Amino acid sequence: MKRNRFVVLGGVLLLNPTPSCAYRGQGQTSKTSASAHTLPELVSQERDAFSADSKHFHRDFENKQIRVLRLTLEADESVPMHRTSDTLLVCIKSCHLRLQQPDGHIHDVHMNEGETRWLPSDIRSEKNIAGRPLEIIFIEIKPVAD
Repeated sequence: MKRNRFVVLGGVLLLNPTPSCAYRGQGQTSKTSASAHTLPELVSQERDAFSADSKHFHRDFENKQIRVLRLTLEADESVPMHRTSDTLLVCIKSCHLRLQQPDGHIHDVHMNEGETRWLPSDIRSEKNIAGRPLEIIFIEIKPVAD
């Protein structure tokens, strides 16, 4: 039996969210050279965010449906490439974040405190591009077992 997936985003119920609900058009994008990635960054792509960088990601909660991670980064700090699941971001403090994919695609996310943003599953790194510490909550949606 197939179960529907849903997310409440900004007071709107989204059934079976798709990448079309994602961050496209909600920030700046650009293309850079993928050669800027080091071997350790590429190797860590097979790991999830918490496994790739438990210094900056802290697990706040986890059950069969979701996992809640808290990311704290100082100015200009970043985390290595890692695999992510569908995620709702909640800005806690100074959320100016650069997301970079292995192919060099860059997406800058700027959010005010208390704002939310939906991101689809992906392989990416995160970098704090604000001049001050960043704190953001990642609510990861776990895949539904068939």
